[in-house]
Amino acid sequence: MPEEPKDTREGLLQSGRNSRAIFRNNKVFLIRKFSKFKVTTIKKVIHIRKPFRPDKNLGRAYNEEMETIPDGDWACLCDLDTCFLSSDAGTILHEYAKRFPDTGLFTCLTNRVHELAVEQLYAGRVSDNLDMRHHHEIAEAQKKHLYSVTPINHPISGYLMMVKKEVWKESKFSDAIGCLGVDNFFSAAILARGLKILRMDGLYLWHSYRIINGVKNKLHLL
Repeated sequence: MPEEPKDTREGLLQSGRNSRAIFRNNKVFLIRKFSKFKVTTIKKVIHIRKPFRPDKNLGRAYNEEMETIPDGDWACLCDLDTCFLSSDAGTILHEYAKRFPDTGLFTCLTNRVHELAVEQLYAGRVSDNLDMRHHHEIAEAQKKHLYSVTPINHPISGYLMMVKKEVWKESKFSDAIGCLGVDNFFSAAILARGLKILRMDGLYLWHSYRIINGVKNKLHLL
């Protein structure tokens, strides 16, 4: 029987009477008693993050978060006031990344964002409806558009930005402009490189977006 590989990443995953699995070098080793172990490569994953810094340097917060993402993986960067509306959202994100691996940047539909980002707004307008059941129903209905996409050919609002680590390495977020405009500059840089920005038509995300004080209020960002 071969020597068991040393557990160098995350320790024992599971154990049983006849088998166990451990991580080593981003691979899973399935070890069975009285038999040779098998090696199965781990699929690249989507890291869902909501970066924040007390000094409101959002670009630096994004970059610090991206540094922690393994090469080859994707990060889904969301605003603090967003919420996925179905338990399969992670699977949906993973499948979009799998089907469109050369995409520069993904976004999705939402209920509230600046009115100029009309291509990201569900039904093309800002919603004031606070009934969460209503928004859950929209999210479920929108799944009929899995896995279609709509290209966006201008800078976007960044309430959800899904980007591959390698793409970010060539176009990092600006940490010199505070909070406002970080998403616009980043998405503009993606387009300038000839990469695509795609809207995931099958994914609808809740976004509170200044729902108390109005869409023109920016004091919390300054």
